[in-house]
Amino acid sequence: MATHWQDVQAEVNQKLEQANTKHKKAADQHRRKQIFEVGDQVLVFLCKERFPVETYNNLQPKRYLLISLF
Repeated sequence: MATHWQDVQAEVNQKLEQANTKHKKAADQHRRKQIFEVGDQVLVFLCKERFPVETYNNLQPKRYLLISLF
């Protein structure tokens, strides 16, 4: 019985990997890879993140969004 459950678990893991690969492939079709070189001009937006109550924003790491100006 234990080997049966191990087989079922292995099959489920394989199906999950296949589904994840399929979803990644579909999502990657809408993306383009951006490679920046030294000297390229980019526009940087600072995104304010939401922090829980009683946390200090100035001590938290900041997140930057880079947009290419090609």
